[in-house]
Amino acid sequence: MLAGKRAVVTGGANPRGIGAAIVELFLAQGASVAVLDSAYPAATQPVLLDGRVKLHCDVADIASCDQAIEAAVSALGGIDVLVNNAGIVAATRIWDMRDDEFRRMIEVNLTGTYNITQAALPALMQSERRPAIVNLGSTAALRGGGLLGGSHYAASKGGRHQLHQSPGARIGTTRHSCKLCGARHHRN
Repeated sequence: MLAGKRAVVTGGANPRGIGAAIVELFLAQGASVAVLDSAYPAATQPVLLDGRVKLHCDVADIASCDQAIEAAVSALGGIDVLVNNAGIVAATRIWDMRDDEFRRMIEVNLTGTYNITQAALPALMQSERRPAIVNLGSTAALRGGGLLGGSHYAASKGGRHQLHQSPGARIGTTRHSCKLCGARHHRN
C-alpha cells in the first residue's frame, strides 16, 4: 500500500514519539520519507539515506514550511502523502497560563497544520499516486482537555479537527484522500 510512495511526516525527530513510529512504519512498507522537525539543524544539502531525509522545519513559520517542502520535493522527486503529526502539549491550567503559552500552542498545533498543508498542496496535487493528507488529532478536542493537555491544547486540536472538516480544506476529487486520526476513530 505504501511501496513507492513519497511521504512527508512532520514532528518525527523524537525517537519515542508518534511521528518516529509513523516514519518507521512507512519505511518498512517501502515508502521514502522526508522527516520534518524543528529539532533538526538546517542543512544546506539534504541527503536521502536509507529511504529517509531529515529536514529542519518550524511548522509555525510559513517560510520554513515552504523551504522544507521544496527540499522534500527535490529529495524525493515529489510528494504523495502528508502526515501532519507535529505538535506540542502542556497541562497548564487556564488560570496559570501565560498568553505566550497559549499563542505558541495554537501556532504549532493549528497554524502549523495549515502552514505545512498549504506549502505541500501544490506537490500533492501533482501526484499521480492517489495523494493523501493525514491529520493527527486528539480526543482532548472532543472533551476539552485531557490527562496531558490543558485547555489550550484542546482548543488547538479542536481547531485542527475543524480545519480538516472544512470543505475548503478538502482536496476535492476522488483521486485524493484526507484523513483525521486520533479522535476515537478516523474520519474521511
